[in-house]
Formats: sequence, C-alpha cells, structure tokens
Amino acid sequence: MLIFLFPLTAASLSYSFTSRAVIFTVQAEPGADPLPESLPIDIDISGWGLRLGGNYLLLPGSYTAVLSAPGYQSLEYRFVVDERATQPQRVTLAEQPGSVTLQLFDQQKTVAPSGDGYLLIDGQRRPLTAELQLARGHYRLEIFQPRYRSVEHEIAVQGRGAAQRERIQLTPAWQIRTLSSQPSGAVAVVDGNEVGVTPLKVELLESGSNVELKLPGYELWQQTIAATPGSQRNYLAKLELQRA
Repeated sequence: MLIFLFPLTAASLSYSFTSRAVIFTVQAEPGADPLPESLPIDIDISGWGLRLGGNYLLLPGSYTAVLSAPGYQSLEYRFVVDERATQPQRVTLAEQPGSVTLQLFDQQKTVAPSGDGYLLIDGQRRPLTAELQLARGHYRLEIFQPRYRSVEHEIAVQGRGAAQRERIQLTPAWQIRTLSSQPSGAVAVVDGNEVGVTPLKVELLESGSNVELKLPGYELWQQTIAATPGSQRNYLAKLELQRA
C-alpha cells in the first residue's frame, strides 16, 4: 500500500530519512518493440511506502510489486530493499498474445474445424482449432481439414491482447458422382457411412472413397473410386447373384 502525502508531516519527514529511494525502470523483452512512450504502467507495491514523483520511498525489507499495463502480461516482481540510499529496479514486461479466430468456409457454408484436422504454424504442427493465441508477428499457416484440400494462409498478428478474425476459404477435395446399380435399390455405403439407395448422387473423395453396395440375394459389391476432376461422372455397378 503506497501513501501519497501532501504536505510532509513530522512523521513523514522521519520516514523519508530512514527509507530508501526505489526507482523502477520498465522495459520490453529483448527483441521486442520498445514500450510505447504513452503506455500507462500501474505499479502496486505491498506494504507501506511513499511515492514522490516517479520514486518510491521504502523501508529496508522484502517487497512484492505487481506491474500491469494495457496489452502486456501482468508481472509479480519480488525485490529486497537494502541500506543503499538509491536502488534501481529494472523490470521487463512481456506482451500479451493476440487472439486469432479462424473462420473456415467453402462456397456454400461455414466449416467447423475437425478434431481429425491439424494446423502447421511456420511448420510447427498443432491441433486445428478455431481460436489461436499467437504473439505479435507474421505467420504462415497451412490448414489440413478432412475432405478439403490443404490451404496456405499468411497472417499478421496484432498481438498485445488484440482480437482479430481471419476468413479462410477451403476447396472441397471431393466431387459429386452418380452411383447406379443393376438391379437398382441397393444400399450404398461410402467410407463406412450409409448414404441411401441406388440410383443416387454421392460425394466421393478425390483421393478415393470406399464404396459398398448391399442388396439381399446379391453378392456384396465393393470398389474404391477416386473422383478426380475430369473423371467419369456416372458409375454403374452390376451386382452378381449370391452364390449358393
């Protein structure tokens, strides 16, 4: 607890003779931009003390100072005041990271990040999430979302606690294809998911989807179909009677 006294009383005069002048110098981390000249920095020191101008008059002993400033991480700083008349304290503040929201979308809708996806930030792999905490600076992102082509995106993070939104368009890694069977009415299962009965339109991955057709009295039909751009658009499966 700091006390501001105007004017000085006899008690405060006595305190001024027995106390020591503590001068704080606050700086940014090495390699970071200097602190803005107009940055308001709050210094809250435990115990009793006097603040005169930019100096703190403290009796010898142990203290804890909590420093806080907009856009910077709060710091708890412990120090000891000894018998020296003037005692400088040099303190370093670290910037708060920036909050980055990734908004993924394709031509039709917003796409929620998948738990099976991942993200490379300057080559470092991380889980794919919609919210990122990044220090101020420039980054190259590479996004891997299942069923979509990977995409690269560069961002400039403002940092210092600022929030920003990045819209990133994804390109589907699938094509719409028509799947028919002879005879029709077979249950279609694509990559383990039942999607309907033939004939029907289905989404097939460019890298290949496992397709199964099931019809009572007929053998199971299975095939991996890669729906690459320019490939055939219609597939006809001829089912064979079940062997006795």
